Amino acid sequence: MNIFRLIILATMVMSGVANSSTTNSAKIEKILVGPNYGKSVLVKVDQAPTIDSGHCQTHTSFNYSFDGTTDEGKMYLSILMTAFAMQKSVDIAGYNNTCEAYGIEKLYHLQVN
Repeated sequence: MNIFRLIILATMVMSGVANSSTTNSAKIEKILVGPNYGKSVLVKVDQAPTIDSGHCQTHTSFNYSFDGTTDEGKMYLSILMTAFAMQKSVDIAGYNNTCEAYGIEKLYHLQVN
């Protein structure tokens, strides 16, 4: 019975990541905020993310977005600004084919290298 639960859990986790975009060892090129974008923070990296077919990403100038007013968003913005200022590479991924703002995938995972 426990192995069956483990298989179901693994399947659910893998299906949740299946349509997300991923970029490894990328540099942050742009971070855009402003009154025209509401709560959204838009991020562009120097490499095109790997995106599955049928993905919601339609914007060509930015790769990821997130709400900069939440605690999570403030943490993301702080990490992104630090990586940008120090020219550190990041591993960055989107959130399961969820596009929040302007056809840009919602940021899910961020790691500074």
